[in-house]
Amino acid sequence: MVEALITNLINNIFHSIWLYHLALEPRHNKRGQIIFAVLFTLFEEMSALALVILHIPSNLIHVVGFMLFALILTLMFSCTLSASHPAKSAFLLCSYFCLWAFIYCFISLVTSSSAGAGDAVIWGLRIGLNLFFLFVYRFFFRDRLKRIYREMQGGYGMLTVISVMTFVLMSAITIYHNHLTKIGAQNAPVVVISYLFALMIYILLFYFLKQTTRMYQLRQLKLHEELLTAQLSGYEQIEQDAKQTRHDFRHHNTVIANLAKQKDYAGILSYLKEYERIEEEKTVQQYSTDPALNSLFLAYRKKAEQKGIDFTVRIRLREISGISSVDLVSILANMLENAFKGCMRAEEHRTEIRVQRKGSIVILDCRNTYDGQVLFRDGLPRAKDHEGIGAESIRSTAAKYDGSAEFYDSDGMFVCRVLLNARENETKNT
Repeated sequence: MVEALITNLINNIFHSIWLYHLALEPRHNKRGQIIFAVLFTLFEEMSALALVILHIPSNLIHVVGFMLFALILTLMFSCTLSASHPAKSAFLLCSYFCLWAFIYCFISLVTSSSAGAGDAVIWGLRIGLNLFFLFVYRFFFRDRLKRIYREMQGGYGMLTVISVMTFVLMSAITIYHNHLTKIGAQNAPVVVISYLFALMIYILLFYFLKQTTRMYQLRQLKLHEELLTAQLSGYEQIEQDAKQTRHDFRHHNTVIANLAKQKDYAGILSYLKEYERIEEEKTVQQYSTDPALNSLFLAYRKKAEQKGIDFTVRIRLREISGISSVDLVSILANMLENAFKGCMRAEEHRTEIRVQRKGSIVILDCRNTYDGQVLFRDGLPRAKDHEGIGAESIRSTAAKYDGSAEFYDSDGMFVCRVLLNARENETKNT
């Protein structure tokens, strides 16, 4: 009994360490994450001790306890450690469960014994294998997975289903292996084939993750390309207007000179007033001193004119400090893209956007008319006729700044409101 409790303690300690490192989008600060991980270790160890004291049959513990453990671990991880979507959390946990099952069966095969109990050899193997895989994960995969994980805007529901099915398969293999009367090399082929199959599945899953992320990045690049094209078009128009002004200047001087000779001062004033009005119409409106933001609003003003949308911009943001201009433009572009599509379905085509900063909080508020029909899933609006990732992109980018994104109806207008916390990111992004 003591050996089994020591083995269980080693398992739970490493479970807690793994949970801490698997929280790619942590719910708390570092101290809070550690506290919850330690509390989980204590809870699991007390549960194991209670099962031993109550003399629960070992077969029942292995079958029922194993599945209950996985369920409790997933719920605890999603509710206390990870701030990610539950499907994303389940995907990571199932991946970890498959690794844990591999370690379990590998030790059992090497030692020709049930790895549920333990001795010095089994304890050493458990500690050594966990430390090895933790090192590989922490220094070779965690940062890459974190980047993919945060940029992934859709499709993780399907990934989670596949990973859960893989975990069920590996659980069945583990439970079957644990109930063999004789454990040895003759059982190795089944275990090896099973884990090679699971490995192939996860290789395909991570390939799909990478491709999904690449599609998202290409969409963002296309969006920025459109903005740059609009900006260049604006510069070309400015240059053309300047050339025309220089060319027409001598004609204006001739007209004014003739009016002066005739002492028609009222005509001179009227002509100059009309000249000033025409030149003001040629002047490109400046929404912001930041070139990226100004180009964004100019591009969407042009789109609004082409589509017949009443477009209003109110910006009260002197500088972009603490927030990457790329992230800010990405959020605003997605907000406006969705708003334009939404208002075109309504009888009245109108979109309003406000950008302001209060202390360390940057507030982005976009409102548009809509037909009153919006499909929501997981708190996000979904496109009816195509796979839309704009809202998920907004929420994902806002999360990088400990922010939030809300979507709701207000007085017949569809509202997208985003709050970004610039204080903690000021050094990093400026």
